Amino acid sequence: MEITRFLSRVMRKSGSYLFSKQQRMMQYYVQNYEKIQLQENTILYEVRDGQTIVDSPFSFYKKMISDERFLNYTHIWVIDRLENPALQNIDRDNARVKVVVRQSKQYFYWLLAAKFLVNSSTFPNFFIKKEKQIYINTWHGTPLKTMGYNIPGDPSQSQNVVRNFLMADYLLSANPLMTKMYQNDYKLNGIFAGEIVEGGYPRIDWTVKYGKNNIFKDFVELKLKFDPSLQSLLYCPTWKGKQITKTNDDIEQIVQEALYLKETFSGKYNFFIKVHPFIFQQVAKDHRVKEFLIPDAFDANKCLAGIDILITDYSSIFFDFLVTKKPILFYVWDSDIYAHERGSSIEENELPGPVAYTVQDIIDFVENISSIKEKYQTQYDALRQTITSKDNGYATERYLEYIFLGKSSQELEIIYPNREKENILFFPGRMKNNGITSSFLNLVSNLDYSAFDVSVLIANPLTKEELKNVKLIPTECRLLFRPGKHAYTFLETITDYYFESFGVHAFSSKFYPQNAYAREMKRLLGNSSVFKVAIDFSGYSFFWGKFIAAVNSNKKVVFQHNDLLSDSRRTVNGKQPHKTNLKSLFSIYQLFDRILSVSQETMEINKKNLAQYIRPEQVGVVRNSLNINKIVNSEVDETCEEDVINIQRETVHLTIRKDSVFDLYPQISSLLNKDYRATPITHNDTLRSVARYTHKGKAYYKLIINDMYQGWIDSENVNFLVKSKVDISNVQLIGTINVSSDPVFYADLNQIQNGFALPINKTYVFLSKKTVGLNDDYFLAENENGTLGWIKSSSISNIHHLGKFSVLKWVFIFRNPKYSLVNPAETPNVIRKEKSVPLISPENFNFVTMGRLSPEKNQINLVRAFSTVVTSFPNARLFILGNGELRKELISLIQALDLQDHVWLLGHIDNPGYVLKQCDLFVLPSYYEGQPMVLLEGLTLGMKILASNIPANRSVIGSDYGFYINGTDAETIAESLVEQIQKGFPNAPRKFDPYAYNQSVLGEFYEEIK
Repeated sequence: MEITRFLSRVMRKSGSYLFSKQQRMMQYYVQNYEKIQLQENTILYEVRDGQTIVDSPFSFYKKMISDERFLNYTHIWVIDRLENPALQNIDRDNARVKVVVRQSKQYFYWLLAAKFLVNSSTFPNFFIKKEKQIYINTWHGTPLKTMGYNIPGDPSQSQNVVRNFLMADYLLSANPLMTKMYQNDYKLNGIFAGEIVEGGYPRIDWTVKYGKNNIFKDFVELKLKFDPSLQSLLYCPTWKGKQITKTNDDIEQIVQEALYLKETFSGKYNFFIKVHPFIFQQVAKDHRVKEFLIPDAFDANKCLAGIDILITDYSSIFFDFLVTKKPILFYVWDSDIYAHERGSSIEENELPGPVAYTVQDIIDFVENISSIKEKYQTQYDALRQTITSKDNGYATERYLEYIFLGKSSQELEIIYPNREKENILFFPGRMKNNGITSSFLNLVSNLDYSAFDVSVLIANPLTKEELKNVKLIPTECRLLFRPGKHAYTFLETITDYYFESFGVHAFSSKFYPQNAYAREMKRLLGNSSVFKVAIDFSGYSFFWGKFIAAVNSNKKVVFQHNDLLSDSRRTVNGKQPHKTNLKSLFSIYQLFDRILSVSQETMEINKKNLAQYIRPEQVGVVRNSLNINKIVNSEVDETCEEDVINIQRETVHLTIRKDSVFDLYPQISSLLNKDYRATPITHNDTLRSVARYTHKGKAYYKLIINDMYQGWIDSENVNFLVKSKVDISNVQLIGTINVSSDPVFYADLNQIQNGFALPINKTYVFLSKKTVGLNDDYFLAENENGTLGWIKSSSISNIHHLGKFSVLKWVFIFRNPKYSLVNPAETPNVIRKEKSVPLISPENFNFVTMGRLSPEKNQINLVRAFSTVVTSFPNARLFILGNGELRKELISLIQALDLQDHVWLLGHIDNPGYVLKQCDLFVLPSYYEGQPMVLLEGLTLGMKILASNIPANRSVIGSDYGFYINGTDAETIAESLVEQIQKGFPNAPRKFDPYAYNQSVLGEFYEEIK
């Protein structure tokens, strides 16, 4: 089996190297990582993945190219294509200036050869900073939006940003707010080994020094139309979409609103617009805005030097504009959606200017700009002092002198993020619903964060279950993910496959690719401080175990949560899922300083069974800790539906039911306060909704009328505009489902409001048909189980075209985990939920068990035993909590034994205490365990315990805290259950003290990591 899998992987990898240019470039980078020497006095610049040449890196370049102190430096600019108009910003005829196309061989070469790297964003996820290479990250603005780990949703979305920051030697900060972003939002305090240098913003030098006359000369060259005798308005809308290819509606709204503003202010103000780089190319094709659209290649901070009033939304450009002391207006028509999805670092009432929700609001503010300026002067001045106090036009020079010449300045503050705490790195496993995840979450909930800085290296969450558990990790922890592919050479990859399949043996150990694994850890952890201890808490994965063993740490630890030899031999559906992985992990135990079991009994079993891999001095015990507060206060979530803000972003086209004047609410807060604006709407108007809000059972749509935002309208006043004919075309595509929750499918495109959700997020699907609709494009998706249904194109990412008969279709699809799909006919309108928890009657004899539904937990024999119990005690009830691979088998068994009214499968329950506390006895009939968390949780709740007489169970309940089943067969289990009923569920000799237990466990952990 192992040899077949190994050869298959080798063949696939060989094919990818032969046919993938990207793979060949990656190989060039990794193979030359240590061969290509750094070239002194060379600087590589990159802005926005090479899309343009602006921002602070451009300020660095312009100063250095003309300063005689830096005449011996060579400047390499990264550009996405040689036709990019941004190249006009640099002197390509200068012998000291080079241009490389991103992702070309020259790009990879200079990433390895340039002594200095300057980036306003991030380098690709394969990038690894070399020793003695100097990485300067300028970032691209003071953030108004929440950043880093504070962004709602999946915490892995900032993974490459964090990775880049950890590699940087210098992080440039314009002001204290930006410094706070680095330290707190991206959690660099405690781990960052470089310097945060706070001293103003290089790009703002243009705004301070360039001057209005220079700007007007540039605008003439750009063929923009304006009157130099008038003051100038600049509108800078950000783009807030998620699909760069689906921007038509966004663009039309921006264009229409800009045209309206330009016409309104004609003869009073010059009006210009500068749009987000993602949409510039499309906007530039529109002749209507040609005469006032500022090109993307023209530096925004130069532009600000000639502007008198700025109109923007969430763009960081407003912070830069504060240096001019001129008015700022905030047009945030979608702030209610955006606050819900992203959030802001500054509240609306703290902004240095008024907030507009409609275009008419903007017009009113501009017409009263003098009074507006006076009203907001105090707020404006306070924020300007905080944000731009160091921006005097010489920030670029200060930074260059400090970084390149070692010259300090009183206007530069050097911040070394606090590194006084002891650093711990954990790998916790995949964060599925299981005992290891619970044990890890309990441990990190109890740690002393005043003494320890904790990082958690973790795989990107692939399912809603994993994401939910990742979000339960305390916010004091820093989550580090693994973006992209590993940085191995081809030979290292094959060697890695070999050891993963066959393990490390005496004859093969000299080929073990330790350097490759250390390089990969450097790719993921950057220049982060040396860790005091690196811990493989999962203890089940060679893939991750080899990485933890390669971390730069003083001590390396691996945990053992079970009788691992037995677990490696465990058979599920005819397969042994852990056999290869555990065997390979055992073979690298020698690389760990400590091997910690979760009970003395488990340690003795593993020490004996795995004696060929373990040295006696390596072993120790750290028992599982408890989250006492969560267990004791566990209750059903009774959050009132009215307290939840239910906003769903979706684009739908509508028609008005009858011509009339309607109440429109600019924001949700306006709706709640009944602050409406009377607006006439007719059948001749074009209506589009961008979001749906539900409040007290009533739906509202966020309405764009004739491509201009107006407000929320009651759904009772509109109808859906249905396309009369749906055109369907055949396609051959592979894509990844990538949404924030379970994706929604539709059986019928004519009933697009009736969707059903399936738990298959982050998996591959084959796309066989496509239709283009008014509201969205849809694909017909299928996987190995057959047709799934129609899904919105916005729910699919990483789309690849396939040949008609391409075998890649099945290569992609069969890499998915296997799911049993819900029948759409059974759940047409709602997301599937577990069976509701039944009423637990105190008149019954209520038994409960909890744990993963897998063979070692012995739930099969427990159910068989219960069929005997109910013959004597018909009012006996058994509640089984948990999910797993035996669920279908258990359902079949319950039906076969006619126990549907006696045995309940409740699935996984996040807070199970409210079920446990209503039951008479907790039963755990396992064949083997490590240290069963569920027994500890039951004891914490004061429950009566009955467990199989195995070493791990004895380690918890001993002779004081419960009773034993003297066997694991169904007959013996039944006898013990009946005995407990007959004796009236007796109390154990002693009461368990969870607080004393936890204190003892934490002492064990702290002792082990000393």
